Amino acid sequence: MKEWRTLWKIINEASNTNNQKLFKMKKLFLLVIIALSVSSCYRDVEKIKKVAPSYLKERGYKIVSYDGYECDFLAIQGGFVWYQVKDSDGYLYNLAISEWRGEYHIYNQKCLNAVSNK
Repeated sequence: MKEWRTLWKIINEASNTNNQKLFKMKKLFLLVIIALSVSSCYRDVEKIKKVAPSYLKERGYKIVSYDGYECDFLAIQGGFVWYQVKDSDGYLYNLAISEWRGEYHIYNQKCLNAVSNK
């Protein structure tokens, strides 16, 4: 929601200028950027959902649960798909998978049941 408020503020500031042509160009530019980012992000999410099970299995993980997906505003790199997975030692992880330039990557990997020395 923060991003939308920022966009709204930019649009309102642009509309207060004397140059209405410039305002229309900025508004059109923002709408095109929004449309491209949202459409590419959700397209990537569906693709990642199809590839993720085999990708995780190759790396020694077993999917325990699907935790949803995330699309950031202006997500040029696409979306993230979140999973809880278990490794061969029984450790449970929360992680996200995303595609970047044709390669899949694991992001924000966090162990949920590790023992802490603190």
